[in-house]
Amino acid sequence: MRAKLSFPISNVNEKTLQGQLQEQSWCPIDVKNELTPDLNKRLNDFIGQLYIDDQVKAKSGKLFLITEDNYSIIGLVSKEDDNFYVIRFSNESVSKLQFSCEKIVGHIISLYNTKTIKINFEKVLVRETKSGHIAIEGDVFTDEKSKVSKARDDKKFEFLSAVILCSVALLFSLITLPSIVNWLFIKGEWTDWTIDILKRLMGSFFATSLVSYLNYRVYLNKLINTNAKILWTIKSSID
Repeated sequence: MRAKLSFPISNVNEKTLQGQLQEQSWCPIDVKNELTPDLNKRLNDFIGQLYIDDQVKAKSGKLFLITEDNYSIIGLVSKEDDNFYVIRFSNESVSKLQFSCEKIVGHIISLYNTKTIKINFEKVLVRETKSGHIAIEGDVFTDEKSKVSKARDDKKFEFLSAVILCSVALLFSLITLPSIVNWLFIKGEWTDWTIDILKRLMGSFFATSLVSYLNYRVYLNKLINTNAKILWTIKSSID
């Protein structure tokens, strides 16, 4: 399996990034200099097993290898399209890939996310080694605002339904005020019938908007209360 995560270069210098990952025990190894035959073989094997569209970019933009002692995972950091740092991990265990992605994302966020600088990650993609199909996607949470954005994207229908139905219900409540009724309608049995229908619709819309909002809010609270830096979503069965 191969995992890929990326974030904009912005103000992050590659030497600074390499040094700070070294401090976090990621053991970076510069690949722009001459490598030992063993490391060179491992690097070429790593790149050769990437998704075909990624191989050229990874090879031309490679900066340094990284390792994680607990699971002996080898990763590769590259600079691609002059705009992004891309980090790739390789491991046949999905759980270990996820662990490494979450760990390095946490380190990068703690190092670089400040009041003046915000790093926004692209979706994390975990691909199957043989087919290259995306098996898992991950949404990275850099702060609480990113969780709110994720909740609004995932529960867009519920959020919009709550806003629209509540607005319509408030409009109906305004229309059915006695002073407004006397101004808008001519007195008669049709007026009473119309006001009765509007009041019923108003109650129905308020109830539906409340249910929709609670659905959205429960999901948002779930995201806010999670400590995970990445929310994983399975896209296809894993070989």
